[in-house]
Formats: sequence, C-alpha cells, structure tokens
Amino acid sequence: MKKIVFLLFLASFALGAQVFSQTSEATLTDEGAVKLNEEQPLQSHYTINASQFEFESDQEALEYFASKSSNHVVYRINRSSGEINMYLQLKREPDWSLQDWNTYLTQNKIAQSESTHQTSK
Repeated sequence: MKKIVFLLFLASFALGAQVFSQTSEATLTDEGAVKLNEEQPLQSHYTINASQFEFESDQEALEYFASKSSNHVVYRINRSSGEINMYLQLKREPDWSLQDWNTYLTQNKIAQSESTHQTSK
C-alpha cells in the first residue's frame, strides 16, 4: 500500500511540474535559424511553429530533427500539434545570456534558407 501511495505522489509531482513549467514561443527566421524573443526571460523549453516543414512521414521528421539536436539543444517534433519542442541545455552553458543562445542558434540553423521543406528523396 505504501508503494502505491508513493507512486501516486511521484506521478502527481511530475504532472504538477509539467503544468507549472513555462514554455515560450520561438520563431524561425527566413535564413532557417531559431530566434528567441529577447523581450522575455530565458527558458529551457520553447515551441516553434512547424508549419514550414513538410515531411513525408513521422519517421523522416524524427530523423531530421534528431540530426539537428546537439549537446546544447534538443529538438522534438510533434506533427499532430504542428509544433517543434526545443529544449535548451542551460546547464551546459550556465553563463550564456539569451543573446548568446540566439548567436548559437543562428550559427546552427535547423532549416535551409528559402525552403524549409526537407525530404530524404
């Protein structure tokens, strides 16, 4: 019985942490770089509108964004919601400002300029 109560407590804590975690929206520039809003505080989790990307399959989208992930940034596509979840690994660079992250993201684009349509064919 104690194990069940403990597991329920852990589950409710995890759910509460998700509800209260803040997510900000980032944008994709015409050059294919993610840009964080410099008017908002730095967050570890951002969402990006994925409507510019047209993948032929979920697997293709997953593989593409896995190839764009790094030690600093992790991307996860959610095609059903039309969003890309971007997780900044803030502990890797604790002294970086929001501007430093924008510089890194500009240097590590997730899409090609002009066309963000990525296919394996």
